[in-house]
Amino acid sequence: MLCNSNFNRALLPIAKNSGKPIATDVHVLSDINDPFNRDFMSYADILFLSDEDLPASPEQFLISLKNTYAAKIVAIGLGGDGVIYYERDTDTVTKLPIANIGGVVNTIGAGDALFTAFNHYYFKGLNTAEAMKRAEVFAALKIRHGGGAIGFPTEDMVEEVYRSYGF
Repeated sequence: MLCNSNFNRALLPIAKNSGKPIATDVHVLSDINDPFNRDFMSYADILFLSDEDLPASPEQFLISLKNTYAAKIVAIGLGGDGVIYYERDTDTVTKLPIANIGGVVNTIGAGDALFTAFNHYYFKGLNTAEAMKRAEVFAALKIRHGGGAIGFPTEDMVEEVYRSYGF
């Protein structure tokens, strides 16, 4: 997992050449050829971003990204509308509604929570859909707390909410 910070840029070819999958979150993107993020998007196996400042609908932008870059999974967080993602293996686009469990206090860090939780579950061996659903629950639980650095639920908490809400 390499965030789109300049100091990580040199690690991209090293990770790729060693056969490591690369997951990155480019956060806010308004141009699929953005010069700062191009390297990160080019190397990414898993690419996440927010729908903030997109120049087109999330669906259209997602298709443009999948047609331009080789990432296996491309996901766009839609804030209160959930997430939309593309899977190259099945050539499918899926939109998941938000995991609405209520109690929202502060949405700072929701996208980062979605990204990290997805990767946690995906690399544990869950398929994309199951990993994304649990990531949505993780993010929904996280935003029930004020501040970006607090409120991270345990895996047991995520599973309990996932089962009780029937996601």
